[in-house]
Amino acid sequence: MYYHNLAEVEQGVNTDWLSKPLRNGIGHKHSLNLEVGTSELRVGVDLSYNNIEGVMKGSRRNTIGGGFTVIYQYKKLLFRNQFSFSTTKSEDSPYGEFSEYAKLNSYWRPYNEDGTLRKYLGVGPVLSENVYNPLFNATINTTYKKNYTDYTNNTYLEWNIKSGMKLVGRVGLTNRISGGEEFLPGSHLKFVRTAEDDFFKRGSYKQTYGKSFSVSSDINLNYSHNWDKHILFANLGANIRSGNSEEYIHSAVGFPNDKMDNIIFAKQYADNSKPTGSESIDREVGTLLAVNYSYDDRYLADFSLRASASSQFGSDNRWGTFWSAGLGWNVHNEKFMQSQNIVNNLRIRGSYGETGSQQFASYQALSTFQSYTGKRYIIWNGAELMGLGNEKLKWQVTKQLNGGVEVGLFDGRLSASFDIYSKKTSNLLSQMDLPLANGFSSYVDNVGEVKNTGYEAMISGYLMRDTHRNIIWSMTAKLAYTKNEITKLSEAIKRQNELYKSKDVEINQLLYEGYAQNSIWAVPSMGIDPSTGYEIFLDKNGNITDKWNPSDKRYFGVDEPKY
Repeated sequence: MYYHNLAEVEQGVNTDWLSKPLRNGIGHKHSLNLEVGTSELRVGVDLSYNNIEGVMKGSRRNTIGGGFTVIYQYKKLLFRNQFSFSTTKSEDSPYGEFSEYAKLNSYWRPYNEDGTLRKYLGVGPVLSENVYNPLFNATINTTYKKNYTDYTNNTYLEWNIKSGMKLVGRVGLTNRISGGEEFLPGSHLKFVRTAEDDFFKRGSYKQTYGKSFSVSSDINLNYSHNWDKHILFANLGANIRSGNSEEYIHSAVGFPNDKMDNIIFAKQYADNSKPTGSESIDREVGTLLAVNYSYDDRYLADFSLRASASSQFGSDNRWGTFWSAGLGWNVHNEKFMQSQNIVNNLRIRGSYGETGSQQFASYQALSTFQSYTGKRYIIWNGAELMGLGNEKLKWQVTKQLNGGVEVGLFDGRLSASFDIYSKKTSNLLSQMDLPLANGFSSYVDNVGEVKNTGYEAMISGYLMRDTHRNIIWSMTAKLAYTKNEITKLSEAIKRQNELYKSKDVEINQLLYEGYAQNSIWAVPSMGIDPSTGYEIFLDKNGNITDKWNPSDKRYFGVDEPKY
């Protein structure tokens, strides 16, 4: 094998595999907008088309969108309805994953001397592993399609009660229908190592169908008033939302050739498989108060308070209350700044705020059951616990303190800003492992606290600003620094980490107090031993070994640049 590969190199074989599945894609985008009407009634219509050609050959995405808006004014009432739709169809490349080509050696020929495509390339790093040409998959009929269609409608009714006071109500509906197909015939390289007993199961077809629907409504009372040097704006509102989604998946096997590209030609369902799917329902209700105040356009203040309840949390902690406050000072509007013409803008600001997160799957706080479909007791079907809930699950809360200054010089030709912040997230949501004797491997819990600190600096200027000839040339530079640190972990998480280390269990993410969430933990490698061909490592005691163990992992920094 060595001399065969050497001969290929000496003959000049140097295949650029990375270029084989790639292309320069050219996309185009179009839009059309029309509006007609009078001062009382206006109607607008818009249409759009966007075609994107992917960098992988055969990959593309087409989006068609549109909508209409109707606005009707009757005395103090304003009616507004906005409808929009978008449908997207996408295809993945038949050439497969780009990583497949990155693994290939340049001394392998993609084509035979007669110009026909080679299916077999050679032997990989493991002597028993045959390597096949991924270009072959692009010569057969495969399907990688996805599509989804969105419909959104928002209806507003505004009542101008009196000057400076307005009541706005909204009802919104959103609907999405999605689908997908993945067809691989039996001749696809994925099945080249299929056992002889499963010969007639080669080829696969996966079909997905999903739908989701949400309805939301909110009502807001706005009040604004200007007198002398004072400006006041206030908003009091309430909102409610409900959403549900469903997805169905069918997987079948047994497609002898690439002409049978419909699921009806399948031999059977995949082994140990059946039609599957998922569904979820989540609901939320909340209230909001926001107040903004300005004095003489010099001193600024704002305050907000929000209370929300979500069905995604435990029955003991449905509600979360969050607030924020900010102050600002327009120094450039002070009297002592009026006699100069260098600084045209100087603002100092600071704020503190709390936000709540609920970005995780529905039912994590609920113990859910599913019915038995293949067993029964006499004439009754039974049910089993499907997921272990946590009725004490709380909102993940982030508290942020921010301060900054911005300045504009020489009639806006030069501007700069600097911001510093500290952000602390408590009740961090994460999966907690359980002994399998409980019947479940994990559940979601609030496990700790994370702190982020950092700053951002920006400077921007016009090198040329010739408005007479419409020539504008500007440059901007930015610098950002952030530090992430886990400040607190639950005792359960600490015990879980130690258990992983003692049993040499591999996990994707290690969490330790004093370290970042995105820390890199790895076993130190000393390279390849030339006498054996094996990679050698350093264990936790500093000894050289050719055995890789997860418990030997060490801290090697974070996966982001310092600046």
